[in-house]
Amino acid sequence: MQDFSIDTLELIVDMAPANGYLLQTPIEGLDGPNHRTGSYSRPGRHGVTVSSIFYGERLIKLRGKVIGTSAADFEDKRQALINALAVTKDENGYPTPTRLSFTTLAGRSYYVDAYFDKPIMDLYTPASCEFMVTALVGDSFIYGATTVNSGNISRPSGGGYVVPMVLPYDSAPSSGGTITVTNDGTEESLPLITLTGLLTNPIITNDTTGKFIQLEYTLASGDTAVIDMNELLITLNDSASLIGSKTITSDWWGIAPGDNSISITTDSPSDDGFATLSFNAAYLGI
Repeated sequence: MQDFSIDTLELIVDMAPANGYLLQTPIEGLDGPNHRTGSYSRPGRHGVTVSSIFYGERLIKLRGKVIGTSAADFEDKRQALINALAVTKDENGYPTPTRLSFTTLAGRSYYVDAYFDKPIMDLYTPASCEFMVTALVGDSFIYGATTVNSGNISRPSGGGYVVPMVLPYDSAPSSGGTITVTNDGTEESLPLITLTGLLTNPIITNDTTGKFIQLEYTLASGDTAVIDMNELLITLNDSASLIGSKTITSDWWGIAPGDNSISITTDSPSDDGFATLSFNAAYLGI
């Protein structure tokens, strides 16, 4: 690793600092998540039938040393590490994760959002100690640090010809409606889609995978709807839920590895709104 951070607390990897936080390798848990398997016994026979298998949680184990220049400095650094791993909750009382950010020797930057167990830091000397901490990552994947933003995607406009016409004629091409985004990861990434009105019953489609999501709702000019493909939520103007406007034939879809063609259509040619899409590349492991 070139660098590794717990929130804003920076750790030094496999070096010998005069003081600070030394993170030792190997770092466990970056290779892949646990597998979650469902099975049932085969009646009257040996063995079981595997009915389902999914990726589960990821456990990351960090080991290292805390080194201070004095007893007071050492105590301050211990407390800073303890505080970086503290339990945090949102205004509704739900736990919130802490971000782990790191850059590999290949120069590639990633992150995961983790929930920490208590750090083990037994006191032996007045100015240094070893630590070990386990992080539970609820999401199965590791994400690239760079967020991919699509830019504005508007409904198709223009094209066709004007009647009456003079033969021979040239049909003007339409514009808008489709944009290409690239997922450099190895796994499907679940995007955040923002719709800005005016849009009438918008349909946003991943033409590469053939999946779409449609809202039976008209977003007025200035209205904003956010479709969170990861949390399976649709909200209007950061408050009201629009989940009931999702049509029954719609899919919750993601961005496949590689190039993806994304399009938007609506029911009215006068719609001048647009969609934007953002995501981070997803990796099974590094």
